[in-house]
Amino acid sequence: DFKDRRRGDLVFFRGPDGEGITHVAFVAPDDHLVPSTIETGQVTREPWGQGSRAAPLRARVAGVRRLA
Repeated sequence: DFKDRRRGDLVFFRGPDGEGITHVAFVAPDDHLVPSTIETGQVTREPWGQGSRAAPLRARVAGVRRLA
């Protein structure tokens, strides 16, 4: 469940049109994500709260998985 996410969990995102999984990121502390984006061309640590560049991803969460 997304509300129970913890640091290191993988978050999977649907595409903008709802098609399959198009993006994956790690959960970082302090409500941040660690994605690899085409936009920045690198792996980044960024906030994804309201008003952030990554905020639109919240509506596209398809699931959260924890690696054992």
